[in-house]
Amino acid sequence: MAKKRTRRASPIPPAPSPGHVRRDGAPKNRYPTQQEAADAAHLRWVLDRVELDVYRCDVCDGWHMGKRFRDP
Repeated sequence: MAKKRTRRASPIPPAPSPGHVRRDGAPKNRYPTQQEAADAAHLRWVLDRVELDVYRCDVCDGWHMGKRFRDP
């Protein structure tokens, strides 16, 4: 008689760092190079006229883009 296989529970992925998610709770897009992030930010400008900056992430060591902080 064949043994019945048991399935192990898949490990739960670690929760993202609080500073590593967008306002809507989705994880931020990671770009491996500054140029790729800048290209994506430029595309957002062309398509939606949204001005975004790119910055190096301390959490994942990749590049992200975000809205500029402006003084009121």
